[in-house]
Amino acid sequence: MSQLNKNQELKPCPFCGSESVELKDIHHVRPSLVSTRINVWIDCPDCPCNMHLNFTDKDKNWRELSVEKWNTRDLNVVPAAAKTGKATANTSHLQTRLF
Repeated sequence: MSQLNKNQELKPCPFCGSESVELKDIHHVRPSLVSTRINVWIDCPDCPCNMHLNFTDKDKNWRELSVEKWNTRDLNVVPAAAKTGKATANTSHLQTRLF
């Protein structure tokens, strides 16, 4: 499993706001194809939110690409609590973190 350096910080979970998001990677060596497959998971341990990406050893910047994908937010997507105006104690932080 790889650790991120401080320049590659993951944003909090876009759904629950947890800052405990983790990047995990597994490298599968495939001798028959003379390449290594890299599976990357970014998981929030506090809710079911996750992202799975696949790379090969030719993708030298796979870690940076993974962080960039996770940190990209669609500002047109608004959490349900923000749409209804009925923020709960668990979701009231989402509006300030996403926007």
